[in-house]
Amino acid sequence: MVVLLSALTLFIHSSQAGLGDSADAIEKDRARFEAIHQAPETHSLYTIHSIKNSAITINEYIDPLSGKVFALTWQGSHHPDLAQLLSSYYSEYADANQEEFNSKKQLRQIHGRVAHHQIQTDGLVVEKSGQLMNSRGRIYATDLLPKGVSPSEIH
Repeated sequence: MVVLLSALTLFIHSSQAGLGDSADAIEKDRARFEAIHQAPETHSLYTIHSIKNSAITINEYIDPLSGKVFALTWQGSHHPDLAQLLSSYYSEYADANQEEFNSKKQLRQIHGRVAHHQIQTDGLVVEKSGQLMNSRGRIYATDLLPKGVSPSEIH
């Protein structure tokens, strides 16, 4: 039981192919965390790679031309470590989040027991919501979106 919980925690908090990173890390992540790498879902302008275990599913949106992760979504028992998913974009998120918090204009709404949180900058969108044992979210870099891909396709 302790080993299983440790493996799940490691999966959630360890490095995934982060935003802007090369898609090469996906298979290494799958093997390291003993997760299932589902068959890639190919669209005309991007490919979605999903890594799943019993705690969380993370979908990595890959631009086939650049080979980079331009968006990620997740659903699971809790939110993943955003520092890992945002990679080099984390400081932009942290600065914007702190600015919103300090100005008390943070876009957080509580509807019953579900919290919604959104941070948007010129180059980054982070949205997360959820409740106990049911969280979801999406992040994308606006400068990495392939031409012709709408943010509404990232879900």
